Amino acid sequence: MSRLFVRYFTLSILVALVTVSPSFAQHGGKAEPNRIVFARGASSATVRGTVSGDEQAEYTFTAKKGQTVTITYNESPDASLELQMFDRTGERVGIWGDEPGTVSCVLAFSGEFALVVLRAKPEEKGATDYELTLSIK
Repeated sequence: MSRLFVRYFTLSILVALVTVSPSFAQHGGKAEPNRIVFARGASSATVRGTVSGDEQAEYTFTAKKGQTVTITYNESPDASLELQMFDRTGERVGIWGDEPGTVSCVLAFSGEFALVVLRAKPEEKGATDYELTLSIK
């Protein structure tokens, strides 16, 4: 990683901590993102979890420019999940789906990416269980 990226990343984390620190005492703080690591020779990995209310699960992964990222997912209840993807600068990456339960994109550059899993309607009671498979080719 370049020093400039590390500095900007560290600065953005500090700004985020200062901005949301009052909420730590009320809600217990925010967990660190989970890194998605592929087994040697594999091009996909699967993760499972549950989100409720306005909670979100965050995952990070590394990929290269020109690769296609495909995310297939199952959710319960149906249509209760939202996926968002961000690049290393914090800009949202456009992901689209041609069929239910699948979204994808072609990466414009190499680096670290974040995948955020949250409820489509956080104001509704209940929780969403999910299983998602991240494939990079």
